[in-house]
Amino acid sequence: MAPQPRPERSMTALKSDPRALAYWLDDYDQVVCVSDSWPNFACANAAPSLTPDAVLHHPIGEFLADAETRQFYQILLERVRACGLAVQLPFRCDSPAVVCFMEICLSLTSDGLIQLDTRLLEELLREPVMLLDVAIARSDKRVTLCSWCKKVEVAPGRWQEIEDAIMTLELFDVLPLPSLTYGVCADCRQMLERELADLSRRRTGAHFSSPPNPHDPPALAKRSHLRYHSE
Repeated sequence: MAPQPRPERSMTALKSDPRALAYWLDDYDQVVCVSDSWPNFACANAAPSLTPDAVLHHPIGEFLADAETRQFYQILLERVRACGLAVQLPFRCDSPAVVCFMEICLSLTSDGLIQLDTRLLEELLREPVMLLDVAIARSDKRVTLCSWCKKVEVAPGRWQEIEDAIMTLELFDVLPLPSLTYGVCADCRQMLERELADLSRRRTGAHFSSPPNPHDPPALAKRSHLRYHSE
């Protein structure tokens, strides 16, 4: 695989926080560039196999856990491209022993790429939650986590924080633990729908030729997926 260009100006900012992460999508929602912090971020989130080579030239949807989240991302990407305006969304990226409150910003670069920046807002230690341990054996039973806030669905339409859900579902002494599936809870669905509606409102009167983004990746091929293919 040919070496991928790195946006040096963006890296200068990102290196101030090794947990910050950036990646770029082309018109086909394929990942065409990632920041240097990608491997560390993948390992910290129990996904060491997601190396840069494993994600480059793949659609972002391949790495989203559920159909509803994929649909929201698709609509968000379309809206950001259409209006040239950035959108920021909160989410959580928890490990068994750490609660991570994160934020993701989607913006349009002057090259027509979508830049996604994630940053850590707050990190809290807790007693390890084995339900989130990917190394533990699982049963055929399933529980659903919200992809955005990591609440657990304990009954149809009823979601609780994972520690409360373990008590409600009586999973504290269950082995093997149930398998995890993913969805979007009602609160996060409303948040995403509000952001989509806000983008539509902001689009009114917005200029479609967005101002230059100071974090643009230099010299990336414009709007041609053929140039991103491996040599």
